[in-house]
Amino acid sequence: MMCASSDSTSTVASIVIAARARNGSVWKLRRMQYSKRSGRVFPGSTQLASRPSCLKYCVSLRHLRYNPTNKRSRRRFCLIDTLFLMNFCGLKFLVFVGLIGALFVSSPAQPASKAKTTPFIDGEHLVYEGKLSKIIQGIAIADLNFTLHKDPNSDDFVIKAEAKSKGSLLKLFRFSFLQEVQSSIDSDNFRAVRTVKHDVQKERVRNSEAVFDYGERQVTYVETDPNAPMKPPRRIASEIDTVSHDLISGLYSLRLMPLAVGKTFRMSVSDSGLVYDIPVQVTAREMQKTIFGKQWCFRVEPKVFGPGRMIEREGDMTIWITDDVRRLPVRSVVNSPYGKIDIRLKSAKNLR
Repeated sequence: MMCASSDSTSTVASIVIAARARNGSVWKLRRMQYSKRSGRVFPGSTQLASRPSCLKYCVSLRHLRYNPTNKRSRRRFCLIDTLFLMNFCGLKFLVFVGLIGALFVSSPAQPASKAKTTPFIDGEHLVYEGKLSKIIQGIAIADLNFTLHKDPNSDDFVIKAEAKSKGSLLKLFRFSFLQEVQSSIDSDNFRAVRTVKHDVQKERVRNSEAVFDYGERQVTYVETDPNAPMKPPRRIASEIDTVSHDLISGLYSLRLMPLAVGKTFRMSVSDSGLVYDIPVQVTAREMQKTIFGKQWCFRVEPKVFGPGRMIEREGDMTIWITDDVRRLPVRSVVNSPYGKIDIRLKSAKNLR
C-alpha cells in the first residue's frame, strides 16, 4: 500500500509502504521512492511512522518483509496492512450486520398466523460459524449461538442470541466484539415485543432496549453507556407497522412462511430504533452441503444493501433455508467490497 506525493512536477514521488517490518514489539514503516519516469519502486530510508490515512493502493508483496535484526531473521510477507484495505471501520460494521443481519433480516411483513405445529420447539439450540474471505481464504472470525425458549409466565417466545468474535479476528484486526441479544416475541401474531441488547466492541460498551408498542404504532429505542452513567441516554422513536420485527424475530418468522420459488415478500425490520422496509425474494431451490448431509434448500435474497437500506453500501446477501418441516437456515453469504462472509450451521440440538 502506498501514498504518493501530490507534487506532480517532481519526477520522483515519496511513497510510504504500509507493510510494517516488525522489530520486537515495534512496527516500522519502510519508506520507498517511486520514479514516475521508469515506474520503478526502490527502497529509501527506514523510519518509525504512524499508518498514513490516505493509503489506497497496493505495491508488490516483495516489498513486505521483516526488518532483519539478527542473523536468523528472514524475509517474510506481512498481510496485516493489506487486510486493512478492507476499511476497518466498514468491516467492523459489516461483521455485525453481516453475521447477525445476514441470518435474521429476512421476514415478510404480513402477519404469520399462529401455527399448531411450528418448525421449532422449546429448547432449540443452533450454533453458526462465520468465516471471512478476502486476502486469506476462510478466516474464522465469529461464532453465533441461538437458543429458543417459551416464557414460563406467558405464551411468548424468548430467543437468546450471542455473537462472539474468534481469535483470528483479534489477531488480524486487533478487534474483538461480543453481542448478546434477547428477543421477546408475541406468539399469537409472531411479532417483536421487546429487544434487549448488550454490545461490546473492544473498550466500547453499550446497553440498549427496544420496546414495540403496537397500540401506539411506535418502537422506542433507548441506548445507555454503562461506563458513563452521567451521560444522557440515546433515544429514538419510530413508527412501525402492525407486524414488525427485530433482527432475531425476522428469521423465525420466515421459518413459519410457506416458501416457494418466485415468491416476493416485503418486511418491516427495526434495528437500533430505525425501521427499514426490506423486499425479500425466493429465487431458487438448490442443493446445499449441511451438517445433515446434502439437502434441498430455498435460496432467499433479502435486499439489504444500497442507498436508503440497512447497509448503505454495495453488496448482496443470500440465505439458504432447508426445504423440510424444520425450515433451518443452514447457510448465509454476504458479498461486499470488504470480502465475503460465509456463515454456516455447525451444530443443532433439540430440533423438531
